[in-house]
Amino acid sequence: MQGVNTSGREAVGESLEAQHELLSGVAEALDGRGRIAFRRVKIHVDARRITLSGRVRSFYLKQLAQHVTASVEGVWAVDNHLVVESRV
Repeated sequence: MQGVNTSGREAVGESLEAQHELLSGVAEALDGRGRIAFRRVKIHVDARRITLSGRVRSFYLKQLAQHVTASVEGVWAVDNHLVVESRV
């Protein structure tokens, strides 16, 4: 997972292994949509709730990140705290 920042894991309500698998799934899904576009996205896993934070270049990329994350098997909820900046 080189393209997406996967720091920030917390074991709450699920095993650490299960959360790591979920984190990896989300990171791979985002990498598949654009490694450069999502290079400043941080992923935090709390049970099956995913929080996205960081910066993206457009509102479209913010929405795409949320949609891609929500489509990963095992994700129950997505909190999208991505900030749109035209110069990232």
